[in-house]
Amino acid sequence: MTKDTTSVIVTASPTTVTYGNEAVSVFTVNVNPTNGENLPGVENVTVNVGSASCVASVAVSTIGSCSIAATALPASGSAYAVTATYPGDADLSASALATAATGLTVSQDTSSITVSESPTSVVYGAESTSVFTVT
Repeated sequence: MTKDTTSVIVTASPTTVTYGNEAVSVFTVNVNPTNGENLPGVENVTVNVGSASCVASVAVSTIGSCSIAATALPASGSAYAVTATYPGDADLSASALATAATGLTVSQDTSSITVSESPTSVVYGAESTSVFTVT
């Protein structure tokens, strides 16, 4: 018996996230047997994003998804490649490396600072201790 061939499609949504919020991006994997049949069972497909990865449990319907952990990737000026490879099984052959058309960009998180003083006024020449609070 000859194994059926497969192709894989991987996508990311959204394709831009803020550092520390990488887990909001969902990577969807679609394993497509050439003859159009369903997968024989749930198949695990590893999705790689830079140095991070996750495993998509691809259901019989051929579609699965996963997310990476928050703070898994440093902020980057360019997009990280999003790739997936289906390892195959007893009935279906492995697929070549699939690369998402748009990778995942991790932007820097924003920050703000506030300064407060207590007391807000003092009398010249009078001994006083001011406390500054920085948040």
